[in-house]
Amino acid sequence: MPSPTPSIADSKAHIDQVDVLQTHELMKKHPRIIFYTFLANCGSLLFGYDVLVQGAITALPAFSIYFGSPYGEIMILPALWQGLWQAFNSLGIMVGATCNGALQDRFGRKYMFAVAGIVAASAAALAFVSGDMSTVDVRRGVLLLSKFVLGIGMGIVMSTCQTYVAEISPARLRTILLGLYPFLIISTDAGVIQCVGQMIAVSVVFSGVMDFSKSAFRIPFAGQWAFSGFAVIVTLIVPESPIHLASKQKDEQARRSLQRLHGSSTDVAPLLHLIQTTIEQERSQSTDLNQIGYTECFKSTDLRRTRIVALLNTLQQLIGVSLVANSTYFFIMSGMNPTQSLTINQIGVGLSMVGTFISWFIMARFGRRVTILTGFAVAVLIFIAMGVAGFFPHDPKALKFIGVAVLLVALTSNLSVGSAYPIVSAEIPSVRLRAKTLGLGFFVNAFMSWVLNFTVPYMFTADQGNLGGKTGFVFAATCIIGFTFSWLEIPETKDISYAHIDYLFKKGTRTRTFKKEVRAINGLARNGDP
Repeated sequence: MPSPTPSIADSKAHIDQVDVLQTHELMKKHPRIIFYTFLANCGSLLFGYDVLVQGAITALPAFSIYFGSPYGEIMILPALWQGLWQAFNSLGIMVGATCNGALQDRFGRKYMFAVAGIVAASAAALAFVSGDMSTVDVRRGVLLLSKFVLGIGMGIVMSTCQTYVAEISPARLRTILLGLYPFLIISTDAGVIQCVGQMIAVSVVFSGVMDFSKSAFRIPFAGQWAFSGFAVIVTLIVPESPIHLASKQKDEQARRSLQRLHGSSTDVAPLLHLIQTTIEQERSQSTDLNQIGYTECFKSTDLRRTRIVALLNTLQQLIGVSLVANSTYFFIMSGMNPTQSLTINQIGVGLSMVGTFISWFIMARFGRRVTILTGFAVAVLIFIAMGVAGFFPHDPKALKFIGVAVLLVALTSNLSVGSAYPIVSAEIPSVRLRAKTLGLGFFVNAFMSWVLNFTVPYMFTADQGNLGGKTGFVFAATCIIGFTFSWLEIPETKDISYAHIDYLFKKGTRTRTFKKEVRAINGLARNGDP
């Protein structure tokens, strides 16, 4: 199979010029892209905020009063309802993300931000009034409906965010720009401990720990409106993806979009040519040029790419973020009081923000694959130690260590798997199938979140498994599984153009030799060889 180099010959001068720039020089060269990337990550803020609210709010005494059931002399939240709330949120994400692939290809990337914001605002309204219902069953049911509707909005906005950022980012800035997704979410549910949204959420929830009225949980629910409104505003500001426009043969609009992204003084003709060439190369592999459905994701080399994206979207659950997501209630069931529980949670979110930031430099230096594998190896050791501590439930030192272990898992995840997986997920799909493949990835992500978040409360809740710290042994096993499949399936994609990624998959390059093949291609290109 010929190298992709001849296909981009007309763009080679521009590519060579960009290739010699350092990362900080590239960031100075592309301030508009960085700005639009920040705006596009509104979905990360919404997701991170809601996921932490979903977990942290269970530590509020007022929430247990209105939504809980008596258990001896205290009020607890039944494991069934905790699981259902998590499950219906994940189910909504599955619906939203799956439908969004086709919607993005039909209507464009930017307009789906507004759709997601409107859906999420409706869900926030349902959650806000849930505490006003007359009986506890009705209150739980209304909150359940809000979780499902919010999940639809989250599925739309998350998959749109990753698709959009992947399509506007220069290859050597993808680590940082796609890395903003986990940094801004710091979520412990469907994917990453994505930070700013969670830091806001845990601060809002913490302020209500001594409030026993409905306001304690209504204020965090109302906070969702701010992020929903922001998503609508983003639609009015960001340019449409030039790749989407070029795929619709709207070349003049694509040129104007590139001009907005790169500046009016930049010659965008080479960039537009490269986009058009990549799209045409992929179309030449399709048997039906007029109809691109989800079935295309499961044909030829795209099947392998879809499989890798699906695997990547399971990794956060395998490294134990479902336990971290429920850590506030997990700590309470382990013997801590609500104030201690939320304090540790807030510390964990702060550490996660630092970890995600550091991970950008780790991935830039060592690559995605090594970062993911190392993260799983470290997490196995932490979970085994936590499991051992679980055999001493009445020892204060053991209890403190369990809290520290959960913090270390959150930090490890953000240093590795949590930050790397959304980046690689966005890089692996082909250009013409990216929206649909990422939609399928988020479907798998949400399904795994549903399964784990439904079962994890049963592991440690007092009226069910009551495993306590011994839950660590369960996740030590899942980390070993994650390490094994990552070793077999996930290739290195650091600093590789989409044209070269296409070439490597079409060639059938083995997972562990991607890096070597890219070096060979780059050597040919620099020497001017065909």
